[in-house]
Amino acid sequence: MYKGIIFDMDGLMFDTEAAYLKANLMASDDLNIHMVAEDYYQLVGASEEEATGFIETHFTSPEQEQTFYRLTEQHVLELLEAGEIARKPGLTELLAFIEQHGLQRVIASSNNKRMIAAFLDYFKLNQYFDEIISREDVTASKPAPDLFLKAVATLNLAKSETLILEDSPNGVAAAKAAQVPVVMIPDLLQPKAAERQVATAILPDLKQVIDFLQVV
Repeated sequence: MYKGIIFDMDGLMFDTEAAYLKANLMASDDLNIHMVAEDYYQLVGASEEEATGFIETHFTSPEQEQTFYRLTEQHVLELLEAGEIARKPGLTELLAFIEQHGLQRVIASSNNKRMIAAFLDYFKLNQYFDEIISREDVTASKPAPDLFLKAVATLNLAKSETLILEDSPNGVAAAKAAQVPVVMIPDLLQPKAAERQVATAILPDLKQVIDFLQVV
């Protein structure tokens, strides 16, 4: 069995995609940009170049862009407090299993520490994680391997003793670049040939990770 588990957060632990879509549209209305859902989906799994093109098309200044993302986060937190964001199926059971078997666990998320803390506080999950690695702790986010390499170093385990849980193609690519085993639990974006080639397993939900851990 693996000795340490690295969790992504958005789309893996929590069903956040619909909330971020709604929050993006609310923020765009606040700023009179008036985006539509198709605009949001352009950013899902986008490369850095594609994201830069999106920003140049939709925002008139860096200040407006920063305000947009600040408002988006504010609206996401409002939706969280309103109970509109749920845990992903199997999360509770998987965390209990991991704790029971004494495995180390850490979050490595492209989100920021403020948002990660808000989710963990709301769902009362802080006690399940030994450490949190956010985009603020590294110079490059996924698909660069930095987040996962820092997480492995924090766990002080060999890469072969560590398992990454990811929902997105960018996350799987980051795991490949870090040379750490990864299991994909797809959310909005389904796996393609590249992810199927890299992932140790592709599972439908987090509860199935328990069975996977029991046989490896």
